Amino acid sequence: MADNGSLNGRRRVVVTGMGAVSPLGLDVQTTWERLLAGESGATEITHFDHTDYKVHFACEVKDFDPTNWIDRKDARRMDRFAHLVLAAAIARCAKRSMRRASLRSIQFVASKSFTSQAKCTL
Repeated sequence: MADNGSLNGRRRVVVTGMGAVSPLGLDVQTTWERLLAGESGATEITHFDHTDYKVHFACEVKDFDPTNWIDRKDARRMDRFAHLVLAAAIARCAKRSMRRASLRSIQFVASKSFTSQAKCTL
């Protein structure tokens, strides 16, 4: 174990706070305002053909382009849930005005088999 408590010798940083990408908005402020206004994120499903299903509405995140947050090549290799999580995390870093020198990348680990990195584009 390294002196900094890390098993692999890398320094670990924990970013606390909020970032949000939701059906109500693509940032914390918009999501919170729409939530307080009593708006619903539920609308007719647009991401797939829902004609054979009994339910025709869902809370989908609309107008979200992962390439605003993640490199196009990396985004193609990830599932949508990873796009949403990374965008929220990167937005949180940008809100804290972190400099590239102090935070080179965000690492997100969702399971034993999935690891991805995205550079913070500030």
